[in-house]
Amino acid sequence: EWIELILQSRAQLCLDAGRPRAATIPQAELVLRLEARLGPLELQTIVAREWLVSTALQAGCAREHLDHARELLAALRELRGPTAEETIAAHLRLIRALSQAGAHEEALVSSREIAALGQTRSDPTIQVRGLQSEAHALLSAKLHAEAETVLRRALPLAEMHAKAIVLELEISLTAALVEQDKHQEAEPLARRCLDTAVRMKSAPEAILEASRRNLLYVLHGLRKSAEALPLQRAEVEALRRSAPGSGILAIELHNLAEMECSQGRLERAAALYQESLALTELREGYLSESWGETLQKYASLLLSLERPDEVLRLVQPALPGLLAALGASHRVCLR
Repeated sequence: EWIELILQSRAQLCLDAGRPRAATIPQAELVLRLEARLGPLELQTIVAREWLVSTALQAGCAREHLDHARELLAALRELRGPTAEETIAAHLRLIRALSQAGAHEEALVSSREIAALGQTRSDPTIQVRGLQSEAHALLSAKLHAEAETVLRRALPLAEMHAKAIVLELEISLTAALVEQDKHQEAEPLARRCLDTAVRMKSAPEAILEASRRNLLYVLHGLRKSAEALPLQRAEVEALRRSAPGSGILAIELHNLAEMECSQGRLERAAALYQESLALTELREGYLSESWGETLQKYASLLLSLERPDEVLRLVQPALPGLLAALGASHRVCLR
């Protein structure tokens, strides 16, 4: 049992250090040891497996732990029954894991099971949860119009029977509208969601971030750059905390640089382009499309600031790879 305590401590240390993916390694070993010693239906095993699945979802590596998500649901169904709160929660985690892993068809089937279960048992709360998870699966599959339809069905039910998740549904509906370029229709909803999230006591960070991000995308779509700028800055700062070194941070740094540039803050824009370029280069290398796009914008800005030497320093390390990738006729132009 002392090995299990060590594994638990290692996982917690990784989580405390902001490394959820690393935490899943000792967590998975802990689950296997508990299952071998106590069996899959013991509370200790179930709690450890639930911890692993939640961490994997947080780390974005649910694909690697889908079997654990399925086994957690099976154990809770047997112990608590199909409509128990813990079982529904496990079912929703499995659907999120399936969507994250790209298993959209299975996620849709599973979410419709929950909605049908709620309808059969005349439990609108379970039905709403099922519709919500179906909408999430549709959004993950990029079926945005279908997701909008499901969310519009879910909202009236939630208003009557599940007020606690109305805001979550409205955030998802805003995202579905944005993805369909319905920015005008989405704007009042996006503003209301952010206002509600800000006024909530102890609102989850994920709710605040999603609300802010939706309004940011709406304002981008409506070309309201001046109003979008503080939201874009907040988005970058949030990503610096939650996803340092990530591809999405590189993209949002690039977007912020463009906005700062349009407002005449050229030195600030140059620093942001530089950071975005370094992150993209680290993740994707010299020859990726996003690296080339950021390099072009950054180099143009440096030239306008009369800093050609910096442009040369940027391009020179990439020249061998670029020359190798281009045909002979293009090499002369590049030289």
